[in-house]
Amino acid sequence: DLYNTIDSALEAVLRPKTEEILDELAARLHGEWEKAMQGREESARQARRETAAALAAAVRRIRAESSVTTIAHALVESAAEFGGRAALLIVRDGRLLGFLACGGAGGEVKRRFEQVDLSVSEATAMAHAIETRDPVITGGSASDLSRSVVDLFGLTADDRVYLFPLVL
Repeated sequence: DLYNTIDSALEAVLRPKTEEILDELAARLHGEWEKAMQGREESARQARRETAAALAAAVRRIRAESSVTTIAHALVESAAEFGGRAALLIVRDGRLLGFLACGGAGGEVKRRFEQVDLSVSEATAMAHAIETRDPVITGGSASDLSRSVVDLFGLTADDRVYLFPLVL
């Protein structure tokens, strides 16, 4: 009977205290979660504002140019600011000709890129982007981008490459 008396006394004292502690912990956890979500939302809003401002600056820069060549330079340089590096190939008579590479590409890589001259058929992802005129996201494999482009930029199949075809 002593056991039941002790058990009842502990139950009467500990259960309410345990529930109180659990309620308090749940409220604190909920408060911390709400703060984290508010911070995350503010960070996302700030990132969108910064991206929009950078995009507006890029558009103004491109719009200020007066020739196709300077527009192309402004476009590639602006794209490199968003993606780390960017390159422009020109399609002429079924061939891809390197025009300009920016961002993360040293002088030697830029110079060698300007010498790129390959058949569209050597780069299936590029051929697809050209044919459909739709953006393509591909890996950095030689079959998708050509051996010369992959080697030049040091790409691997695990890399993500974004192709944006433009028709002028």
